[in-house]
Amino acid sequence: MKIKKILAVTLILVIMLLFGLPGTVLAAEREIKVAAFTATAGADSQTRTAISEYFTRNDVYSGGQKLTVSFQTVTKQQILDGELENYDLIMIAADGGGAIANALGQDGCAAIEAYVAGGGGYFGMAGGAYLAPLGYTEPTSWLEIINLKVDYPAWSHGQGQLVVRPNSGTVITHGMQTGKKFIAYGLNPPALMPGDSENPKMGEVINVVTHLSNPTNNLAGMTGINMIGTPAVAAASYGNGRVVISGIQPDNKERQPVEMNNLLGQIVLYAAGIDSINVVSKASFSKPEIVGVWLWASTVYNMGPGSAEKIMSTYDEMDVTDIYLLVKGTNGTVYYNKEDPVDPSDAPKSYADRDILEEVITAAHAKGIKVHAWITSANDMAYKIAHPDEGRYHFSRGRTDSPTANYNISFLSSNFIEYSKKIVKEIANNYDIDGLHFDYIRYNHAANGWGPEDRDMLMKPAGGTGLDKGYGLTKEQYNELVVDLAKTFGYSIAKNSEGYYEYSTDPNGVDYLAFTADNETLFKAHADGKAGAAAFAQMRCDLVKNYASEVISAAKSVDPSLIISAALMPEGAYKGNFNVSTLDSNSFALVHYGQSYTDAADLYDYVCPMLYTTDYGASSQWLASLVKNAADAGNIVVAGLQAYSPADAAMLTQDINAVRAILSGNIKGIALFRSGLFNCVKTGVDADKNVMSVKLINARDDNYPLGYARISLQPGVSATEIIELSGGLEGATAEISSDGSSVTISNFNLPYGFNEGTIIFRYSGIVDMGQNATFTYSSADSSAADVRSYQITETMEYEGDPEPTAEPTATPEPTVQPTATPEPTVQPTATPASTAEPTAKPTDKPQTPKTGDAGVGLWIGVLVLSLIAIFILIRYRLLHKESQ
Repeated sequence: MKIKKILAVTLILVIMLLFGLPGTVLAAEREIKVAAFTATAGADSQTRTAISEYFTRNDVYSGGQKLTVSFQTVTKQQILDGELENYDLIMIAADGGGAIANALGQDGCAAIEAYVAGGGGYFGMAGGAYLAPLGYTEPTSWLEIINLKVDYPAWSHGQGQLVVRPNSGTVITHGMQTGKKFIAYGLNPPALMPGDSENPKMGEVINVVTHLSNPTNNLAGMTGINMIGTPAVAAASYGNGRVVISGIQPDNKERQPVEMNNLLGQIVLYAAGIDSINVVSKASFSKPEIVGVWLWASTVYNMGPGSAEKIMSTYDEMDVTDIYLLVKGTNGTVYYNKEDPVDPSDAPKSYADRDILEEVITAAHAKGIKVHAWITSANDMAYKIAHPDEGRYHFSRGRTDSPTANYNISFLSSNFIEYSKKIVKEIANNYDIDGLHFDYIRYNHAANGWGPEDRDMLMKPAGGTGLDKGYGLTKEQYNELVVDLAKTFGYSIAKNSEGYYEYSTDPNGVDYLAFTADNETLFKAHADGKAGAAAFAQMRCDLVKNYASEVISAAKSVDPSLIISAALMPEGAYKGNFNVSTLDSNSFALVHYGQSYTDAADLYDYVCPMLYTTDYGASSQWLASLVKNAADAGNIVVAGLQAYSPADAAMLTQDINAVRAILSGNIKGIALFRSGLFNCVKTGVDADKNVMSVKLINARDDNYPLGYARISLQPGVSATEIIELSGGLEGATAEISSDGSSVTISNFNLPYGFNEGTIIFRYSGIVDMGQNATFTYSSADSSAADVRSYQITETMEYEGDPEPTAEPTATPEPTVQPTATPEPTVQPTATPASTAEPTAKPTDKPQTPKTGDAGVGLWIGVLVLSLIAIFILIRYRLLHKESQ
């Protein structure tokens, strides 16, 4: 009888657990319910898909709950019947503002207003972004729930890839690189001005994402407000609810180059009243086919004999595939010693005692690394000094300025073209080089290239080829071009004896004009298709292409297998002209640099856009977007990344991952500028033995020792025991944090010059090998700024099981704010000057969120134990019966 009672109680417990399962699971999740309204059935399908993908790509948590999303189309009648109360927000993300308003009617709009005021959320995009602000049209005035006005009647501003800047302060931009440039597609986004409503329900407007460009390509002669600085995404409270409107439309996969970092998904969360989230990415990154490094010859020379082998050994370990070795810098000297016996270039040599090109080729090829001769093309101080009449003519300074200030050579110089051809043939004939890599293969400024020879080419009858080509401008068109230049850069001009405008400071000159720089007229003239600006840009592009074609042909006449690549300025990869994205446009690149990505696709085996995000105040999304655009123009692309000050390891890692996420087809890899300015970190993972090694390599080429490192592990992975410290870390202090999420190493001195040290430790958890297993912050000491490092993770086989050399102890994270430490900045053509590193606080890695998973696990455990107990009791009962 007693056993029966126990069995009954156990069965009741099992039943309770079974019925408790749904409640347990639901308690661990929160579903964000979105009511979707459109005037056209299915018009918001791509928006729904983009938002759903956010929750698929990431695990999103808030308040201990995992967040999910669902959509339900609602009708006007359902809105009138009060069914919005069953949803967290209403989304109107398609159609036109007027069409939406008419579909809802005045009563439907009133019902939405009441719903939001009572605590509901509103997300408007496309027509929904026009519906919520003040006025615009009479029908859209039926719903006014955010204190902004739409520029009307000039509402149809423009479309294309716009440049925007997310701002901090809301969950909408959580995880984004706020304050930096992003690229977002927009189709006639509402041009928003501050409203004048006195409705007390309207809260203060938050400029969540700001326009940095002023699209005007759809205005068709109308004058609209300047959208720079106005909201691209705006948010505000309305009564007890929230309103978010987005003029940009990053859900358009055909026109949005790279997803804009979770923007739409987090707009939904904010509108639903959520202010704090933890996002754990499920992203898995591909391995680049090409990992290149730009290397100065001086780095190899200054480290002494044998340094090439040491450098290449490190880069082989870091999976570097290609080296771009500087063999002719902007000073004009070359870093090789062998000359062509028949037709020598007579280029001045930098080092008589060592042939750096030969040393690097020998060391690199021994490791299977390709070497490309990096040549700075038409920037050559030595040649400018020897041939001052062949310098590029500056509009206001002519050719007489100091060669050290302007060492650009005219692309119209046939002598310099021949000289460049001799150099590449000399290299190809004498060295086992894999490729040629051209840099500075462009104009340096729109004000350079205004000599008599340039004007003659523009005025020559249209037609011809090479240096004999003409562009057929009239005198009036040429003078209009000069006026546009003068307006752009603030020059004063007057007509010469032939009636052509040229630079002049004589106010009594013929038709004298003086301007204040507006920094835009010439670029807008190009976007508007004005004859002078169009011919000017085309001439410059053609001359760059002619120079490249001539030099490449000469090199390939010696070795047809040479790989030809070029470093390009990034602006040429913008798809919009000035009227779409202002100075962040291809108009700027074509006019200013004479550099065309379309031409590049015909010239080079691959291109390296110099996407230096920190210098451009740009995000990793901007970088990836321009990589995609460059590939769309027909190029094979290897993304050039900023690995010099003030970038740090976190920034560099974000840039690398942004490229790795889009590797495919024409996008092949990354190139780091430059060797000697970044360190290396290699993590090895033995998943069978749960052992991890982290090797720190001080790859600096100046006297900057490392003395501190903090290694953060992936979420869900914890360090448990220090096994060994070796190399330059031998004798250092290593401590595991209290939660196991990081390992701190201090009290060591790892000198510069590619010296290394390794730590080995045990860990618990599962490492996602699609991402870096660790992130390492390293510096001279715990108070110094991070020194950027290139970091990779690979599998390893750990041999041996030695006793740990130190008992790990818990240590708190450093609380001292890092301070600036002197570090050289990059100077592509001269010895680096010493500047201060910016103060930068290490980026904390996200912790694994606490969810209902533990509760579910406990439930399963109790259930299993209960079933085992039942089995034992039943078995016992049967045996008891048999014994009777």
